[in-house]
Amino acid sequence: MTEGRHPPQESRCRRLLADAASGLGWEPQRGDLVYDTGKHRAGVVTALPEDTGTTTYQLSPEGGGDGWTAPATRLTLPDAAAPPPSGEPVTTGDGSATPAVLYVCSERSPNAPGLAEERAVEEGHAFAERHALCVLAEITDPYGEPDPAMRTGWLRVRAMAESRDVSTVIVRWPNAISPDPDLRQGEITRFQEHGVRVLFSWAPLSAREAGGR
Repeated sequence: MTEGRHPPQESRCRRLLADAASGLGWEPQRGDLVYDTGKHRAGVVTALPEDTGTTTYQLSPEGGGDGWTAPATRLTLPDAAAPPPSGEPVTTGDGSATPAVLYVCSERSPNAPGLAEERAVEEGHAFAERHALCVLAEITDPYGEPDPAMRTGWLRVRAMAESRDVSTVIVRWPNAISPDPDLRQGEITRFQEHGVRVLFSWAPLSAREAGGR
């Protein structure tokens, strides 16, 4: 059975992220670069609601092109919500909280069935602390299913990445995703397409980002 546990620091992390996304009272002005969370794209403010007598802002792509409109509730600071550039993580304004999810899928030892999971969780949180990552949730799947797409927990991790709730996925080692190289690489590529990094918490692998076989 899949478990989803929310650590005590979740409320602090979510508050920090919400503060960053709202800009602490920030209001878009003409010429501001903003991020439209509905369109999942950045744009430059070309007109304010009072300019057009409507309730929406007019936006245009940075490099030119067809513009669009968006209400204030969809606009946020680009650094807080836009996809991470060049594989870099999204952070709050002061760089203090990068949203992450910790995924655990560990083989159970007959002599100590819970030990591997406990180690993965402890190691994952220690890794997160060292790298200024804010773990919003721990998601656990039972070990044994090689195809991640068949695991309920992994699908939740996918959903968090696709909705941009997190910019980093922490796993202990590659086989936690899948022992099959092709299935594993497919999942890593899926996350990268959403601007989400996959990082390994196991010490021999923790210096690199997932991205190869």
